[in-house]
Amino acid sequence: MAALDSILTQIKSVDVDAEASISVFHRQYLQRLDVSLLKWPEEALLRIYDLQIWLYQTVEETMETRPHPSYDRRCLKALVSKIEMSVQGADEPVCYPE
Repeated sequence: MAALDSILTQIKSVDVDAEASISVFHRQYLQRLDVSLLKWPEEALLRIYDLQIWLYQTVEETMETRPHPSYDRRCLKALVSKIEMSVQGADEPVCYPE
């Protein structure tokens, strides 16, 4: 989770326990809990571009090692939906890394 450490240093401004939130989600995901039971990171975290990339890469890497990727696809679909719902409006600034 070295890449995650650098992301956590970037999100000090978020008023939630980012590390705990991401860690819980990651462990539950690896245990293949039902997608409806996963504790998703807070919306403020889901709006962070670097974290979105990390979450996607984590799901994608896991899909390659599992015999039945349908769970991972369902999880990824739900994750994308959560990210879309976390966007507060069309005027919300979008920041991409340089």
